[in-house]
Amino acid sequence: MGINEYLSDLDESEKDEFYHLISKYNRSKNRSLIRRERLEDLLPLSLPQNRLWLLSQLEKALNYIINRHESLRTILVLKDNQPWVQLQG
Repeated sequence: MGINEYLSDLDESEKDEFYHLISKYNRSKNRSLIRRERLEDLLPLSLPQNRLWLLSQLEKALNYIINRHESLRTILVLKDNQPWVQLQG
């Protein structure tokens, strides 16, 4: 049941009491408002976001280097008890 259905089931005195309690609750709360940033504002990354961004950049750089150099894509495999070189990717 939503709030509208709940309120429609109340009689006038119950509605008045409900609105009185809500307005009293709202006045009693000392809430600090958070300023809403405009969407075009640039905001600095949080420390965890900054770490994730840095890890992503390092991963891209490492993958670029690995893809450029065959020696970094080389693994040794055994076939018939003989070592062989196999290039990955």
